Amino acid sequence: MIQRPPEVYAEIFRRSFNGVELRRDDMEGDLQAYEHLARVMEISRRAGASSRIDIQVRLIPFLPNCPSILLVDSEEIQFTIPTRIDQPGDQFALLGLHGVMVMEDRASGSQLCDHFETLFTRLKSKSLPIVKVLP
Repeated sequence: MIQRPPEVYAEIFRRSFNGVELRRDDMEGDLQAYEHLARVMEISRRAGASSRIDIQVRLIPFLPNCPSILLVDSEEIQFTIPTRIDQPGDQFALLGLHGVMVMEDRASGSQLCDHFETLFTRLKSKSLPIVKVLP
């Protein structure tokens, strides 16, 4: 999920008919995420209709306290541990990564993974699919 301020989200929603074609200007203040998303979308494009990879990136308005979460499968969830790497006086915060916390659900998904799958399914119904990242 890519999060944008409500007014930016509203503008993107207005012009999105068959999915979001994300523009660089849409990601002002978070160009690191924009560049990362472009790489992820290229990996997805190259994988094609592979049964080994299924990448969906969606756009939502900001959610308070929503960390970066990856539901890998029915047994593993990963949380990023971010840090700021910008310098005082920089215009925008640059994010770095301390690491990734990996949690294993040894109860076949019933203790962790199922709950996050439900959350992601609910968020999916309120979000827009990103189908392309424009240069």
